Amino acid sequence: MVLFALYLVPHGTVCAQNQVKYTVNINSDGSAAWVIKQTGDIEASPDTLVEFQKNVTSLLEDAEHKTQRDMVANVTSITSTVSGSYVATEYRFHWKGFAKAENGSLVVGDVFQTESFFPRLYGDGEVYITYPLQYAIETISPPPYDRNDSLRTVGWLGTKNLVDGSLIIVLKENPQNALDILRQNTIIIVGLLAVVAASIACIYMVKLRTRKERKKASQHLNLQEIESDEEKIVKMLRLSGGSLYQARIVDQCKFSKAKTSQLLAILENKRTVRRYKKGRDKVVILLDKGEKQ
Repeated sequence: MVLFALYLVPHGTVCAQNQVKYTVNINSDGSAAWVIKQTGDIEASPDTLVEFQKNVTSLLEDAEHKTQRDMVANVTSITSTVSGSYVATEYRFHWKGFAKAENGSLVVGDVFQTESFFPRLYGDGEVYITYPLQYAIETISPPPYDRNDSLRTVGWLGTKNLVDGSLIIVLKENPQNALDILRQNTIIIVGLLAVVAASIACIYMVKLRTRKERKKASQHLNLQEIESDEEKIVKMLRLSGGSLYQARIVDQCKFSKAKTSQLLAILENKRTVRRYKKGRDKVVILLDKGEKQ
C-alpha cells in the first residue's frame, strides 16, 4: 500500500514554502551583485521595487555605520515566476562597499554583523558567495558546507554561522601569468587575430588587383604605342611616294634599327608593306589594297 501510494506521487521538483537562497557575487573593487531567490505560497505578495529598495537602503545605513565604510545600493530588478501553487521571486541589487578592499586583498564578513541582517531581508536560507577570477581564498572561517575552488564558490546551508560574528573570508589577489591572461581573453584574442587575418587578406587582394590593372594598362599602352609607330611608318611611306630605304625610316622616325626592323616585320605580317634587299640596305614598299589580297 505504501509503495503503491509512493508510485502515485507525481515526479517533479517540489517547492518548499518560504525557501530562500542568497547568492553574492563579489567584484575585485569590493562591490557585490546580490541575487535573492525566494519561493513561497502564491497567496503571498512579493515586495514591490520601492519596498525592496527601502529595505535594502535601511540595511545599508546600519551596515555602513557598523563597518565605517561608504556604501551604496541600487536595486536592479524584481521578477516573479508562478509554478503551481507557489511563486518564485528573484530580487537583484548591486552593493557598493560590501567587502573591505585593502593591499591586494578582499575581506568579507563584517557586514553580516549588522543587527538582524538576514531577517531584514527574507530570513534564513542558503548562502553562496563567489569571488573574482584573480583571487584565491587565504582564510575562511567557519568552514563552508560547500567549496569549489575551480568555480570560486563557497556556500552554507543556513545563515546562523554568518551572523554570529565568526565569519571571515580573506581573498588574496594572485599575480596573473601570461597563460591566465590568455585564458581570460581568449575570445578577444581570437577576434583580433581574425580581424588582422582579414585585413592582411584584403590588403593582399587589393595589391594583387592593382598589379593586374597596372600590367593590363601597361600592355594596352604598349599596344597603342606599337600601333602609333606603325601608323607613323605607313604615313611616312605615303608621303614619300610609297617606298623608302629602311635606313631612311630609321633616321626620320628616330627609332632604333632593332625597333624599326620589328615594326616592319609586323607590317609585313599584316601585308601592309613589303621589303626586299638592295645592296646593303632594304627597300620598303607600301602595298596597295590589291597587292594585299
